[in-house]
Amino acid sequence: RHKLRPASSRRRSPGHRLGVALASADQFVRAAPPTDASGGPVLSSLYRYPVKSGRAEPVGEARLTPEGLEGDRRFVVVSAADGTHRTQRELPRLAILEATVDSAADVLRLRAGAGGVNVSISRE
Repeated sequence: RHKLRPASSRRRSPGHRLGVALASADQFVRAAPPTDASGGPVLSSLYRYPVKSGRAEPVGEARLTPEGLEGDRRFVVVSAADGTHRTQRELPRLAILEATVDSAADVLRLRAGAGGVNVSISRE
């Protein structure tokens, strides 16, 4: 059995958005980040989302630009009827949309299941 409450009445710890749990009024418990032999932080994986709300693309390296990770969320799916963007909330099937950007060929490769299409993109 579930009860619905207004969002403002939900009880959450102050660190809920950071993924930390409140241990007591004064203390937060966090998982330690991975470190290398020297004790420095380690980046264990890197993903970008070429199409907003589409499937993540694992990348071995990426350039950081003033807008964020190069190639991350540079494209959106829009409604042909009114031009508004769509997300997985409205179109859950976007979760299976695989997108990769071929910068050398200026092509966005889209695939969902067995079918696929290449879309020409320009750098303007």
